[in-house]
Amino acid sequence: MIDNDWFSKFPVSAVSGARSLIRSSLLALTACAALAACGGSEPDDAEPQITEDHVDDRRDALEKAGIPPLADSAVDGFLDAQEGELKGALTGTGSAVLREERSLLVVFPGQETFASGSSAILPRFYDDLDQVAAVLNKYPQSYLDIMGHNDGAGTAAANQALSDARAAAVSNYLRSRGVAPVRIVTYGLGATTPIAGNALESGPARNRRIEVVITPVT
Repeated sequence: MIDNDWFSKFPVSAVSGARSLIRSSLLALTACAALAACGGSEPDDAEPQITEDHVDDRRDALEKAGIPPLADSAVDGFLDAQEGELKGALTGTGSAVLREERSLLVVFPGQETFASGSSAILPRFYDDLDQVAAVLNKYPQSYLDIMGHNDGAGTAAANQALSDARAAAVSNYLRSRGVAPVRIVTYGLGATTPIAGNALESGPARNRRIEVVITPVT
């Protein structure tokens, strides 16, 4: 098991890349969520067309589910409270909680989540997810974007399919613990965003991870 500050062990460039991925991914994930809500899909080689309508669609879906948006003035306090509770709940688990402007990133490393080549959640990961679900249910006014990552073993297509399945497995577990499905979008990134070299002994397990982005609804 690794300590709660395991991100500090990576090269600065790797951490920066992982964090900047949040910013670039959120708009694309919002577009995907809007398409899913409407039963649509993008062609495999198409770039998502990001518009204000996509953002509005996702916000409207939460409002219809009884989850009203936050006032802008409440966002910092909302994130501060969750950040503190998540860090407290996950201390010593090997997971990390990072603040990124107006969102939180929870990172579950591979050795705690899935065996190599599998999308079956490891039993020791259940308690971490239970703790996170309790906090998410306490603070329901957020979008949850669950990103699956793989370690690069096998073909690109296999890595993509496995990362999709892992993100879906975490989504299903959180939903089984009461997290509203309307809040959640899952997104597989295959092996395209490593945060450690696979040549390192611990590299594949670190790259084989789940990230949950928590973004307040405003």
